[in-house]
Amino acid sequence: MQMQGSLTDSPLPTLIQGMQSERATGTLSVEHDNQSTALYFLFGHLFHADNGTQQGEPVVLQALSWKDGDFQFDPRAKLPADETIKSSIEDLIASAGVNTDALDPFQPPVASTETMVAPAEATGDANTADTTAEPEIYSPPTPAYTPPEVYTPPEVYTPPDIYGSPVAEGADSVSPESLEEPAGYSPADLEEESSPGPAPTTVEPEPSVPVTAGLSTEGTSAEPFEMYPLPAGTFIYEGLKTSFVDFPRLLATLRNDKHTGYVKINNDARSGVLLFHDGHLLEALFSDSGITHSEVAFTKFRREMENGTGLIDVITLNGDTVVALAQLLTARPLYTGLLGRFVNFEALLEHLEEEQIDGSVVVRADDETGIILLRKGTVLGAYTNGQPQMAQSTTAVSTIASLRPARIEVKSGASDIQGIDVEAALKQAY
Repeated sequence: MQMQGSLTDSPLPTLIQGMQSERATGTLSVEHDNQSTALYFLFGHLFHADNGTQQGEPVVLQALSWKDGDFQFDPRAKLPADETIKSSIEDLIASAGVNTDALDPFQPPVASTETMVAPAEATGDANTADTTAEPEIYSPPTPAYTPPEVYTPPEVYTPPDIYGSPVAEGADSVSPESLEEPAGYSPADLEEESSPGPAPTTVEPEPSVPVTAGLSTEGTSAEPFEMYPLPAGTFIYEGLKTSFVDFPRLLATLRNDKHTGYVKINNDARSGVLLFHDGHLLEALFSDSGITHSEVAFTKFRREMENGTGLIDVITLNGDTVVALAQLLTARPLYTGLLGRFVNFEALLEHLEEEQIDGSVVVRADDETGIILLRKGTVLGAYTNGQPQMAQSTTAVSTIASLRPARIEVKSGASDIQGIDVEAALKQAY
């Protein structure tokens, strides 16, 4: 696909037809006599146009009338959330009154990888060759996207080695000396001790059930996965309507681009997230009537996309943060139900640093949630649902921990992140 050039050599109708045929994604910028127009494509769909003063189909019609000028295509440009074009490219060209017969016919890229042979060579009669025909051997242009080989976890892909926490080896939990009260402590104990009457009967608290990926939760109400808030990152696509997103092609593009980050979908009471590292799908979560994960969540995410409901964001994060998020979703709880008002939060963080914990600290109070991601005990980043930008300072999370209803959970330990075979999941009927 031609990335830049002159409208004299490549008329705009031919260009946008080429974008459609090659299912291109990006921004086509066109300049003519001190006028400029931006046309936005998603998988070949022209969904928005802007010339600085106008938006939508009138902008496209005006640009189609330009006979000269320059163009440049940027496949990495951030796409807007606006959708101002409803008509097809064919209808727009017809409305502009462009005589497509006068244009050079657009030759889409050949789907087959076999070499095309000139007619004379194909028949074996060189004397009958048409001298005006194409060269003897024609090499098709390189397609915009070449799907990579099928990912087979875990042999092909191994997440960065931040696992193997010393706490997780040979022990399910460690009791921090810095905590002022044990995890099972309840204020009700004080009320019983201070009330008159016979001494209360001591009741041993039921042990919390640690949960990790693949661990059966039969007989317990504990959820193996939770839909935690996610940190902010760099937007690739923001607020795109799923109605014109080709989901399999989106996944193939993210894999081909070795995307590291996440894809998030929101639709009223339903939401989902796909977590990627280096183009491989590490984990999927989906929340509707409950929370599902892995292939089940991927299928629900796919159904939501193909139903054309909701909006999606595609976010880039650094690799360490993505792996820490995967561990946040899958790691075994180390401490659960800690009451923030009885915990020295800074001392807890110091203890986790001394133990070189790989994991996370989750703090909840009412509608507020704060998360601290740890790598070898060092703060990788901290954020809250109100302040999603990753920061080195843990002040915002500490503030939530100081609230009276705050509860603290620490997750740590080796996580068995197998990843999801996207090719196989897409073949599953639903």
